Amino acid sequence: MFCYFDINDLSNVTVKCDPDRIPELEDHYDWISKPYNGNAKYWIGMDAYRADNELFKQLIRKSYEIVKKGNKTKKRKMNVFEMKFAKVFPMLIAKAERKGRTREEVYELTEWLTGYSSDEIDHLLTSDTTYGEFFDRAPQMNPARMNVKGRICGIRVEEIEDPKMRDMRVLDKLVDELAKGKSMEKILNL
Repeated sequence: MFCYFDINDLSNVTVKCDPDRIPELEDHYDWISKPYNGNAKYWIGMDAYRADNELFKQLIRKSYEIVKKGNKTKKRKMNVFEMKFAKVFPMLIAKAERKGRTREEVYELTEWLTGYSSDEIDHLLTSDTTYGEFFDRAPQMNPARMNVKGRICGIRVEEIEDPKMRDMRVLDKLVDELAKGKSMEKILNL
């Protein structure tokens, strides 16, 4: 969100602002004040009726740019392949364990898919390996993984074009099937 206001009362339009610029703006323009219901460190309030039209537009545009830039940073940080394997893999285990399945079963599925041994997985859990590197360096991706079908997170696994993303979603799907109570034989008999 970069701007908010009461549609029936434009006496206070609140926008994001560069924190270093806020004191100067508040000192020089009487129509700029503390924000309505916002953190005064990052937001300013503006009286649209009294505002200098050009500066008012510039501040709204700048607010949008601040938020847009922040969203790009967040999207980049959310790339699952850049996350540490030691952070992602325990979440798969926890998903299975919440449904009464075991860590060993998750390991078995992972070994089947990637060719890693249990010892290798344990070692990766203590390393700085990313989730992307985990798949890139897999000893032997199982060719039968191409037979895994169905939806995970609302996406059909078989329709994912990026090979590494597909492999990641295959592991998600295998663990999801495990958590749903399917037997290991049914899951791996694809």
